[in-house]
Parts: sequence; structure tokens; C-alpha cells
Amino acid sequence: MGLPETIASLLRRARVRLVAANLTTNAITALAVVAAASAGLLGVARRVVLPWAEPVALAIGIAAVTAATVWNLIRLPSLATTAVETDRRLGGFDQLSTALELSSQADPGPLGHRQVERTSAWARGRSLEGFGSLFPKPALVGLAVVGLLSALALAIPHSPADAELAEQRRLDALLEETAQRLVEAAQQNASPAAAEELERAARDLERAQSLAEAERRLGDARLALAELADPQHLALKTALAGLERRLAQQPLAPGASAEEQLQSLANGLAGLDQSAKTEAGKALAALALALEGADQALVEALAKAGEALQAGSGEAGALQGAIDALGQAGDRVAEAGGVADAQGVVRDAQIGLARQGEGQGQGQGQGEGQGQGQGQGEGQGQGEGQGQGQGQVGSGQVGGGGGNDSPGFNFGQGSGGRSGQGDVDAPELVGRDSVFRLPEANQGEELRVRMEGADPGRVLGRRQGTGIENFPVTSYGDSFADYAATAIDALDRAAVPVDLEQVVRDYFTRLEP
Repeated sequence: MGLPETIASLLRRARVRLVAANLTTNAITALAVVAAASAGLLGVARRVVLPWAEPVALAIGIAAVTAATVWNLIRLPSLATTAVETDRRLGGFDQLSTALELSSQADPGPLGHRQVERTSAWARGRSLEGFGSLFPKPALVGLAVVGLLSALALAIPHSPADAELAEQRRLDALLEETAQRLVEAAQQNASPAAAEELERAARDLERAQSLAEAERRLGDARLALAELADPQHLALKTALAGLERRLAQQPLAPGASAEEQLQSLANGLAGLDQSAKTEAGKALAALALALEGADQALVEALAKAGEALQAGSGEAGALQGAIDALGQAGDRVAEAGGVADAQGVVRDAQIGLARQGEGQGQGQGQGEGQGQGQGQGEGQGQGEGQGQGQGQVGSGQVGGGGGNDSPGFNFGQGSGGRSGQGDVDAPELVGRDSVFRLPEANQGEELRVRMEGADPGRVLGRRQGTGIENFPVTSYGDSFADYAATAIDALDRAAVPVDLEQVVRDYFTRLEP
């Protein structure tokens, strides 16, 4: 016999209620556990930089709720389980489960039919009131709510770890941008070895974990490029440029460049008499003499070609040797130029990173002041003299202070002095920062006094002079970085003799603030 519709309808509604109740219970349970774990993880992330903490916490929460939903949809309760649960919750005393079992039989008998009919009557109009709530116990819901609120309270407010994370992301973006510039410079560099070093520096830069490490890696790259640098680069480049200019003014043969002129000379040897060859040989010998010390192979090749032309034998081979040597010298200049360009790119990148580091947490201040000064001189004897003075820094508040008499620098017999007002540094800057670089401006009016035949001690005259305008001054600490950068640039470009490089490095190491 079949299951009556009243019983089937009741079981269907009870089954939906069971699925919904199990789903909410399991989902809220999973959410409570994940919220508690996420709160702990986010609490640690407020002190330790964990850039993945918030995304991971959110992903785990979504995954837990999704897993609970899928699990309940896969494991739906059977009709038998639903009948047992409905009997238990609605007080059916196993009526539904018995009727379900009897209905599955082909002929349950008269007693079975009467039992099914009685159960059908009981189920007719039966509501699910008292079947149970769709939500779990309030304690579990409260635990989930507390966990969620704790996680949000730890995730939303700004923390020291957030600031550190933001700084790390800014550093990562800066390093990525710098590395990209190195890669672009490598693609345009004329030296394969220098391009390889630039690409290696870019890869090292992307792996750097801090600004200091990035600067150190760039320093290693600069050392590697310094080993590739040609110490004769500038001398050879200048010599070849001079050779091109000289041949442009006094050409040996038709051609826009020195190499083209030598090639034209070699191609036209058959049409030259010995006197023309001799003149060309003398010109090549003069060129070789002018290039002395730049590239020995080129000098020897030009000298050999000059001798061959003057001797009238072996001119073609000697000229071809000079052409080859000139091409090799040009390749050497291009290679060295690529290395120099790479050094400049890496140096600029390192300086840029250093300035980024110096800019963090620093403040800047500036003060202005006005000053007046007057000069007076007197002397004796014969000759001409001039005086010049610089007012010393006074004491007081920023923008004005009483100045002291400055020492005079006199040429001839006489004396001079000047007084004025100047800027004042704060007491904590006394020391190295009390040393200033002179402003690049007017140093006062120069006075020249002609003295002839005067008695000793006689005052010949007085004159009012224009004092120094009180320009802003730059302290030693602020000036050091510019001078050090200029020195490093000179070292990189081989502008400093090799035997003096260490002296320059030691000098700026000792002066570093």
C-alpha cells in the first residue's frame, strides 16, 4: 500500500525543518570556531607584520560556512530518520515510523491498515509547532557573535603593524620601480657585460627585504661594475674625439669619419704617387704621436701605417691594420661607455634609495635674518692693500643675534674689520653643524687704498663700505651628502687616480656625520 498524503506532507515539512536547523547549527558552529581563530590571528598581526592575516581570516570564514552548507545538502536526512525525529519531537509515539514501515509492505493486513489510517488522521492538520527552533542554542550564537566582533575590532583599527606593513608595501613598490629602471637601462646598454650586471642588480633588488639591504646590493653592483670599468676610457674617448676633429679639419682622404678616410686612403693607394704617400704617412705619424698614451695598439698601428706609406712598401696591409685598430678602439670606447652609463644608473638608484631613507621621520626648518656691516681701514707704508672679512655666527634667537668681530685677510700693510648680525643654530647643533659653507653670493665691497709716503700711524682716510647680505647658510651636515655623492661619482668614472681612490674614501668615511 502507498503512504497516505497527510503523512507524506507532514514528513516533507519536517524534513525541510530538519535540514534548515542542521544547516544553521553547523554554519554558526563553524563560524564561531573560525571567528575565535581569526581573532587570535589578527591579534598577533597587530604586533607582527602578517600581510596575509586579514585575507586568510576572511577566506577561512567563507570556506567554513560554504563547507557546512554543502555538507548538509549532501547528507540530507532520510524519510525514516525524519519520521523518528518527528515522532520524538511531536509526541507521535512511533506512529509515523510504524506507518512508514507498514506502507512499504504490499499487504500489511487489517491491523496494519487500521494503524496507517489512525496515523493519517493524527497527521491531518498537524503543525510543526514544538518541532524545535531553526537556530542553535543562544550560547552558541553568542559565542559566534563575540568572535566576529572581536575579529572586527582587531582588523579595523589602525595598528603599528599596519603602519609597518604600509611602509613595507611602499618599499616594495619603490624597489620594484627601481628594478624596472635597471632592466630598462640594461636593454639599452651598449655593453653586454654591463647589461648583465644591471639585470642581476635588478633581480637582487627585487629580493631585498629592507632599504638597507637594497642599498647594500646596489653597492655590490657598483663594485662589480667598477671591476669592468676601463681606467683609460675617458682618455681614449677624448683622444678619438680629437682624432675625428683633426681629420675633419685636415682630411687625409674623402670620408665622414676617421675610419672612412683611412679606408678611402687604402682604396686609392694605386692612384697616389710617392710624394702623396709620404705626406699621408707623415700625417698618420703625427696622429699616432697625438694619441700616445690613449691606446697603444692604435698608436702602433697608425705609426706602422705611417712608416709604410713613407717607405712605399706594405701600405695596404698596414692601413688595414690601422683601420682594424681604430674599429677596436671605437668598440672599446663603446663598451667602456656602456659600463660608465651602467655605473651612473646604479649610482643614481642607490642615491635615490638613500634619500628615501633619509626622508623618513626627518623635519626641516628654515630661518631668515637681516644683517648690516661697515668696513674701516687704516695703515701705513707704501703699496696697495685690500681687506676682506666674513662675519661670524652670532648668538641669540633665530633671525638675529649680536655678531663678533671677524678676522681680516689683508694683503699689504693695513688692517680691516667688519661686524654684523647672523643666523643662529640651536644648541644641540653645536659641533660639526656649527661649521658652515660660505654662501655663493656677494662677499661684501672690496676696498683698495693707495698709501704713499705717510708717517707711521697717520690715518690717511676712512670710507664707508657695503656689508655682506645675510644669505642663508648651509651646515656641514646638510652639505656632506652632496660632496660625498660628487666624490663617489668621480671614483666611479675613474676621474680620480687609482692610487688616490682609497685616500678619498677614507677622507669621506672620517667626515661622515
